[in-house]
This record gives sequence, structure tokens and C-alpha cells, in this order.
Amino acid sequence: MPDIAIVTSTTFGGKNKACFESGLASSSNGKAEAAILPPFQSFGIYDQSKLRESIRKAVNYDRRPDVIVAVDGHEMAQAAALELQEQDPKFIFLSGDALGGKTVALAGGVNMNAAGVNDVRKTLLTKNPKVKEESMYLVVNNNSPTWLNDARDWSPSRVARFFHGVANPENKRTTDADNHFIAEFEKLAKREPAPTGLVISADPYFRHWRTAFTIALAAKLPIPVCYPFQEFVDASEGNKDNSVALDSPPLNNSTRNSDETTAYFQLGRQVGRFIAGIQDVGVVTWNGSEWLETSPKTYAPPDHASGIEIEIRAKGRVDETVLQEMLAALRRA
Repeated sequence: MPDIAIVTSTTFGGKNKACFESGLASSSNGKAEAAILPPFQSFGIYDQSKLRESIRKAVNYDRRPDVIVAVDGHEMAQAAALELQEQDPKFIFLSGDALGGKTVALAGGVNMNAAGVNDVRKTLLTKNPKVKEESMYLVVNNNSPTWLNDARDWSPSRVARFFHGVANPENKRTTDADNHFIAEFEKLAKREPAPTGLVISADPYFRHWRTAFTIALAAKLPIPVCYPFQEFVDASEGNKDNSVALDSPPLNNSTRNSDETTAYFQLGRQVGRFIAGIQDVGVVTWNGSEWLETSPKTYAPPDHASGIEIEIRAKGRVDETVLQEMLAALRRA
């Protein structure tokens, strides 16, 4: 039975895991014929050396994994790309952006980045009549190596850079100084023009500490807010009526694990394809309303056609069973 190692910059469990397992089973005739090892979790950090260390720990685990799944941020995907070499297991990523550069161990991925996502977030928030675009702020984590990319369509004067000049601290779910988001939202509340709406970056640290984050926001700046995912809205009751989630794509579905629109279902499906024998499953990308699939590449066994690459291009959705039968026929040829 193949072993799957989940390496995440946040945590892995709950409905995310359930949707992942459903996607995995969808590529295995309804049964997830693989073992998911205990997750290697980094709890919202960005440090590449520590993330790469987590990747290496997964490779060196007592049960060497057949595939590494790097999830919850471009930073973790990049760590896998840098750390894993030809002799290591292949990896599949889940990220909010495309993975560039040469990646010798890449088997595929799931890219949640939708073109024009910034405009979508702004449009969604300005549906609230209390929000004025000229006093809407984007909240990013200054310690994130990708915050500049997230803020590329925003005026610098309307970007709130949390933890500017200090390392990301640990937080408690309180409204005092033990919750470091309290001080950050106090500073933001004093900005000019006074904030009337907030857009929150899909930051791994924010996601990991989302309960403390939403408690602090409700205590210090209870205004309309657009979160990246529904899990923020559900984290606490404060300011919930003022909160919306872009959720495009949704990470999971709390009532239906088999929802193919969710990122974690797609991730599980990609891993299942790899386990089924497709060495390059490609990258599926969210275009704002649906997932677009690239063409998987399958390689003939060395004893039949060493060095020959077969590429199949399919327009539209292809049934997984039919695809596997096609590949089996090619191998027999």
C-alpha cells in the first residue's frame, strides 16, 4: 500500500482531510488504497530552512513515503521544490500561486490562484453600502515573502503590513496583549482615511491563528471584512454578521466531502492519479469559477520504450477509468 506524507505550513485535519480523502478515493475506484502518514505540520511559519527540514523529515520517516504532498502556501511548495532531488519521492503541491523554476521532483499540483482575484475581493466587499473603496485596506503579513505579490494591485497607502519589523509571535485567544493581533488592529484603526472595509490576505500565519485574528478584529475594528476562506468566518462569533468569505475556490465543504469544486478534493484526486501510475499529473488551476486541467504525461516502462514520452491531450473532462484503460493499452503496444 502506498504511503502519502502530508507536509503543511499550517495544520492538516478536519474537513480539509475529509475532502482530500474523498478526492483520493475518486481516483481509486471509490476506495482510497493508500495510507496517509501522520502530518508534518509547521503551524504558520515561513522560514525556508525550517520548511525544508520538515520536507526532509517526511522523506526520512520510518515508512518512506511514495509521494510528498506540500500544502498551504507557496512557501511550502517552494521548499519542496528546493529540497527534493531526483533520488527523493516526487511531490504534489497545493498553493495560491504557480510554482516557477526547474523542479526535478515535481509530479503535479493544485493552483488556487484566480486571475483578477484582487478585483473580485474588492467587488465582493463593496457590495456592503458601509464600505468606501477609497478607505478599504488590504491586510498582509509583512513577514511573508509573497505579500508584495498579493498587494500588487493596491495603493501602498492602503496596505496594512502587520508585524512590520518584528517576527511572527504566538498568540492566545484573548483580547489583551497575549493576542498580538490586538495591537495591530489598534494601529490600523488609527489610519487615515479611517478604514471602512478590510480585505484579508490568504496568509498561512493568519490562517493558523485565525481564531485569535478574528477575536482581535471584532474587538478593535468591527467593520465589514472579506476573508479568503470560510474557515475565518467560522472561527469566532464576533463581527460575524459583517464578515464574508471569497472562498474561491473553497478549501472544503462542511456538508459534502465529495464536492469537486474544493481545493482539497482536487489535491486528493491529483495524488490518487499519481498513485495510479501517472508520473506527471500536471497542475489544475482555478480560473475563478472552475478547475482547468493540464494534460497529464505518462511515460512508457523502460523495458518497452526507454526515453520515449507520450503526451495525451484531452478537451474537457475525461473519465478516470477510461483514461487508465487508454494508458494500459499504450503500455501493451
